[in-house]
Amino acid sequence: MAGSRWTTLGFERRHNRIARSALGGFAEFRATIAEGLPVAPAYYPHVRALNASGAPIVSRAPLPLVRDIPGSAVRIDPRPPHVFGAGHRPGALNVVANDSFAVRVGATVPFGSPIVILTTNPEQAERLREQLAVIGYDDVRGYASPDPAPSEEALRIEQLDARAAAARADKGALLLDVRENSEWNMGHAPGAIHIPYEEIRERAKELSPDRPIVTYCAGGIRSSLAASILESSGHDVANMRGGFTAWQNANLEISRER
Repeated sequence: MAGSRWTTLGFERRHNRIARSALGGFAEFRATIAEGLPVAPAYYPHVRALNASGAPIVSRAPLPLVRDIPGSAVRIDPRPPHVFGAGHRPGALNVVANDSFAVRVGATVPFGSPIVILTTNPEQAERLREQLAVIGYDDVRGYASPDPAPSEEALRIEQLDARAAAARADKGALLLDVRENSEWNMGHAPGAIHIPYEEIRERAKELSPDRPIVTYCAGGIRSSLAASILESSGHDVANMRGGFTAWQNANLEISRER
């Protein structure tokens, strides 16, 4: 009905593939309407339960500056990938502070986990806490410097341009596409394997710890998060700067095999 104020059932049955699929079995209709949708974030079932029972009242006192991060806390580093890659704290996850911040935390961090936001800006920490509250992630313990403590080693994730990533693959590195299924189906780097970033933590064991990995997404942000998860599980990983967009702009080969 796009662009029209009215339609007919006959027109929709002839030209609308979703309407046509509704005439078949439920399985066909469900598959059609689900096509192109991203992986459902892991926090969804918990939010559904919260909405049904009502969320508890939590403190909204200003977040404290944390000097010693609890070992149980998840470290969320919201800096851009190139800054994060240049040096970050061990165990930090690179979830860039944009409009998708909460969704990506909810897709990769277990519900109910205590969180420390790695930023020196208390106002940014408060803004990100507000985003997390929308999806029920209320256990934010505070904020801390993204720079490693004196007792910590500074870790780095190399940021490769598209041609350097292709060259690394030619030498044996694994190209890992962390985009959604619909993006993968429209084209990907030849020889790449596909694991959506939401599934990286659970499926990291499928990847050999002895083979270097280069992650990529559409623009380099989701793949930096995936790279930080793989780094924390002991993999040798680099991130492709600019993602598949940069790959296309470099006129590199594209595969559409599924």
